[in-house]
Amino acid sequence: MEFKKKIRKDSVAQTIRFSGKTYDNIYKIAEENEISFNSVVNQILEYFLEKDSRE
Repeated sequence: MEFKKKIRKDSVAQTIRFSGKTYDNIYKIAEENEISFNSVVNQILEYFLEKDSRE
């Protein structure tokens, strides 16, 4: 999966919880791609939601 640097103007603040391992993995991806943690989470969710709707 390729991560993109993009800014979204539409957003909703929501608190979610991650396991420590999941948090560490997402944080590592964010650092490697020089994007925010939230951007990684959003792109992962959007990717799998789109993929699920195609199946």
